[in-house]
Parts: sequence; structure tokens; C-alpha cells
Amino acid sequence: MALRDFIRRLRYGASDACFALFPFVVERKREAAAAKEMRRRAAGKRDPAWRPPAPPVVPPKADGLRIVAFYRDLPPDTAARIEAARPQFVRHVQPVLPLLPLSASVEEEVALATAHGIDTFCFWLRADGELPAALRAILATPDLAIGIAIFFEGPLPAVRADVLDALADPRALRIDGRPVLGASGGGVDQWQAAAAARLGGPLFLVEPFAANADLSAGFSAAVQIPPRDLAPLPTPRRIESVSRAFVGPVDEFMFVADLAQHRARQATVPLFPGICAGQDSTPGQGADARIMVSPDLGDDYARWLTEVLAIARARPVAGASLVFINAWNDWLNGSHLLPDARYGHALLRATASTCAPYAGAIGARRPAAAPVTPRPVRTGSLASVVHGYYEDLLPGLIGGLDPAHLFVTTPPEKAEAVRAVLARVAPSARLRVVENRGRDVRPFLSLLPELEAEGYDLVLKVHTKRSPHQGKEGSDWLERLSGPLLNLARSERLAPVFEAHPQMGLLGAAGHVLDGALYAGSAGNAAWMRRLAAELGTGAPLTSPYVAGTMFVARLGIFAPLRGASDLLDLFDTDMGLKDGTLAHAFERFFGVLAAEAGQSVGEVAADGHVEPVAEVVNGSYAFARSTTEEELDRLRRLGAAR
Repeated sequence: MALRDFIRRLRYGASDACFALFPFVVERKREAAAAKEMRRRAAGKRDPAWRPPAPPVVPPKADGLRIVAFYRDLPPDTAARIEAARPQFVRHVQPVLPLLPLSASVEEEVALATAHGIDTFCFWLRADGELPAALRAILATPDLAIGIAIFFEGPLPAVRADVLDALADPRALRIDGRPVLGASGGGVDQWQAAAAARLGGPLFLVEPFAANADLSAGFSAAVQIPPRDLAPLPTPRRIESVSRAFVGPVDEFMFVADLAQHRARQATVPLFPGICAGQDSTPGQGADARIMVSPDLGDDYARWLTEVLAIARARPVAGASLVFINAWNDWLNGSHLLPDARYGHALLRATASTCAPYAGAIGARRPAAAPVTPRPVRTGSLASVVHGYYEDLLPGLIGGLDPAHLFVTTPPEKAEAVRAVLARVAPSARLRVVENRGRDVRPFLSLLPELEAEGYDLVLKVHTKRSPHQGKEGSDWLERLSGPLLNLARSERLAPVFEAHPQMGLLGAAGHVLDGALYAGSAGNAAWMRRLAAELGTGAPLTSPYVAGTMFVARLGIFAPLRGASDLLDLFDTDMGLKDGTLAHAFERFFGVLAAEAGQSVGEVAADGHVEPVAEVVNGSYAFARSTTEEELDRLRRLGAAR
């Protein structure tokens, strides 16, 4: 490793020396490399972070949370400036073209926004500028269900009757009954007097957040608008400029996220936290652009947003929990939720996914299906449930299992390949083709009523697993998680093991039973688990130990709280590859809660087959996940580097 790093530094040093000595030669070479990459993308190559459109299964309406997106009135030459943008360094992608035409109607934009959890558009307004065209269109269309707010670019100007008229609209964002108006200080008294006369009461005035600054007189709260008020936070990645003319900062997206979250948590003024949807101001600033880089913007944005939602929920202002997103359509600064040719619908889908656990309770349960008389529980009987997404890994999991009690689930696009595998390896296995939602978890939950009806006592759950984000460590994770369990099943030892340990409800591989508090994951997991506990009426600690990777053997009885709750399946959205914070990640942990709710332990089985009915819970380092302590230390190191 040391030799490799030395060679890398030597190569980079030589490259930098060549750039200094022969700039024109190196510039042409780097320009050619950047142009080649853009040609590949023009020919259809997808960015690894690109996601296709997939409307949320249940458009989230956050209960007590409101998501506000800043909206800019775009200058007439916006499209030309977007198309004229060019890469500033190797692997920099420009131009990034919008997928929804800039001329799209406000009705189309509102439909897209509300379907993905955006509650309100907050319109930027120049002191002497007319109301944005989109705002005028919304005001002229009373049945458009979108909230509105206004934020002046600068201090409050002289009182404007058109602004007060807009804030009189019933859709205007209100806090404590007062319409929200934003500005950077200014003549408060005149505006409040005019509001009292026109609106019958005062305004709720907000201003941009500045760390270590008090609120201006007459203002009620601050709004965080990243990356405003954040100094450049340079990326540690290698940046090879295409031209010496490029002088703008290149920030690491998660450095900005960490610092913004830190300041939001440390704020001493009433604050509505905020997040930005990336930043690349090349279309607006050219070689002076501020650019943020990320290996997967959709995933990093989701990680940031889920933490900000938790901050807003924990620290309401005047009873309101608002999160501001910069921005809906700021194309010239490369900060937009609207879909583009590089990331597709990644940010919209991430917004919907992270807002979903905060949606209101399901309420009245759907009518139950016609009752099925279950068979009596056959003590010791075992059903094996295998989710087969990667058909090439399937034979290694199902080989040696009793095909008469084998259930294989797979999504429609994999059905033909999986059928071919089963015909060869386990012809009598039962195949269930399911929607591609909720990864391996939703298919398993959907099978529980069938397993219960057939009288099974135990269930083995494994799935074909690849974890490319784990690097080399992830290549053998599947074997470590599933191997000890499969060995017990193939040797017909599972039933005797559970009979010998009647208080054991869940069994995982040794070394993979994690402390639920230390390995809680993102705030999105906690939000989903709170919702699951409320929906199902469980009272066991949400920090109960759980089996990593969702591969285990369980008594079917521990899933009793899920009976009659099939509508929970509707809450799983189409998978977009997020690494944490989804309902599937929450259920990974919640299965441990269900065992605790049943008063049963989580056991472990070693590679040699030895079973302990109470697992030695991992509360230190774990090769395949970061503990909350490790994540916090990493965050502190990044903050230190940022400073």
C-alpha cells in the first residue's frame, strides 16, 4: 500500500510538473479526455448515480414537516448558458441538460414537486423586480395545491402591494398564523404596519442564517441556505484542471453537508435547517464556478436530508418544522431538484424516500382478505425463503435445501433467468414473482401469511447479496452471513437447535449480531422504526440487537404483530440503491425488535455449527458497517479538515 501510494504521488507530481512546464500540451490532452467522456455520455452512457423516474408508491405528505424548495425566475438566456458550459477538469460533466423543458408549465412542475414531497415553493424576488412568472401563474390558478412563500434577494425594500397581495393567498406558507416573508434585514416596521392593514395581522419574517450572528431586529427566525455562508471546503480527490483559467473551488459535497449540519445543531437562534441539491455554477460563472463533487449525489443528498429532517423535527420553531432546499430550479448554479441528463430523477426520488417515514399514519386498515384457516403449527417444520435477484448466486444458496419447502422470490425482470436455475437445481421449489420494491424484505413480508397458513414453525431467510460499496470486504459477506445458517439447514439441525433453546426467537451468524444503538445507521432508520412501532403497537426497545444483512432463522411466531398489517407493504418504494435510511434498512433492525417484543433472544451460530442462544452482540468495530461512534469521529475529522 505504501509503495502504491508513493508511485501514485510520483505520477501526480510528474503530471503537475508537466502542466507547469508545458501547459498548452497538457491542456489539449485533458481537453481531449474531457471531450471523450462527454461524447460517451452523449452516446448514451449513464452516470453511475443516474436514476430513472419512479413516482412514489404513496406520495408522502409529511406529518408536521414541510419541505420548502427555493424557486428562481430564470433569465431568458438560461438554456443557451447551460448548453455552452464546458468541463473545467477531467471527469467534470458539463453541460448538464434538463430533462423537463425550461418552458414546462407550472402545472407540470407542481405535479412533479408534490408527488415527491415538496410542499412549498419559496420564490426569490429582487427588490425592484416583478413577481416571478411561475408565482403569478400559481396565484392565477387557485386549484394548484402548492404552498408559496417569498424571499427578497437583499434587505426588505419599500412596501410592495403585490407582495402583500400574494401573501394574502390561502396557500401562502404560514407559521403561527403569520405569512412567511424572507429578507436580509431591512425596514421591518413599515412592512408589519402594512401587513396589519392588508392581511389583518403581522408577518413571520425570516432571514438567511449566518453562524454566530444574532437575528436582525424584528425577525423571528433564520433560514439555512447552503452553501451560502460556508467557505470553500476542498475535496481530497485529485482534480486535474482542463485549463489554467479555472480558478473556482471544488468542494466535497459531504464536507459541506457535515459543516452545515454541525452549524444547524449548534445554532443559538431559531433556525429552519437547509440543504442544497448540489452545486456547479459553471453555466453561470464559467471558470470562476464553485463546484461540489460526490461519488453518488443522490445517495449523499439523501444522507444529508434525512439528518436535516431529524433536526427540524427535534427543534421546531413556533411549532413549525420546516426544511428549506436550495433549490428547485437553479440551473445556472447547478443546484436543482428537477431531473437532468446526468442524475436523472435521483434527487426527486431521494427527497420522496427520505420524507416517507414522516408521513401520517396509515389510519384505518384496509379490509382483510378472506380468512384462510391455517394448518396447526407443525413443531420444528422449516420453510426456506430465498430472494433471488442475482441468479448466478442462487445455486449456491438453494443447493442442498429441501425443495418441497423452498420458496424463491424474484422480480418480474429476473423471473425467466431464475426459473431456468430452479429447473436445473430445485424443480419442485415454489417461485413467487413479486414487485421489485423493498429489496429482499418486502418479498419476505408478503410471504409470511402463506407460510403461517401452511403451519410452518421456523423460517430460514437468505438472499443473493452483492455489496459493491463494500469493496473487497463485501465479496465474501454473503458467505459469512448465510453459510453457518445454510449448513444447519442442510444437516437438518435447525429444528433440534430451536427445540433445545425455547427462548431463542432469532438466529444469525456469529459476529453479525449488532448492537441496535451503536449500529442504528442514519436518522432515516430511526424515523421508520418509530413509525413501525407506532403502526404495530410494539413497545420493545428500538435499540434491540439485530442480525446484519437480514439473513436469519426465526420462529414464525415473532412476526405476529405484522398480522393484518399488509398495508405496510404499500410503504416500500421502488429501490433506488440508497445505502441506508430506507424502510428495508429499518426492517433489518426491526426484526430484532420483534424478537424482543416476543420476549425471545437473538442467538448466533458459529462457522463450526456451535450455537449460542444469546449472541455476543457486536459493540465494537464491524467490517461491513460503520458504528455511530465511528461515523461521528469521521464527521469530526472532516469538519477539522474543512476548517
